[in-house]
Amino acid sequence: MANNPPTLTITVAQDGTVKSDFLNFTGSACLEAGRQLHTLLAEFGLETAVTNFTPKPELSGAPLSQVISQGEILQEGER
Repeated sequence: MANNPPTLTITVAQDGTVKSDFLNFTGSACLEAGRQLHTLLAEFGLETAVTNFTPKPELSGAPLSQVISQGEILQEGER
C-alpha cells in the first residue's frame, strides 16, 4: 500500500454549507491541521463554527470532548 500524503478536502454546497474531510493523517494530526485552518480562515475574516463532528478511527483515544467544546476543528457541516 502506497503512503498517501495528508489531504484536506473542503466542499461548499449550493446552500452554503461546508464539509471538510481530513484524509491520510496519522493519529490526531488532523486536529492540529483543523486548528491551523481555523487560524488561516480567521486571518481572512472568516469565522467558523463546528456544527457536526464525525471522528474517524485514527482518533480513538484522543480527548475529543475537549477539542469539540473548544470549536477548534473542522470536520462536517461547519460554517
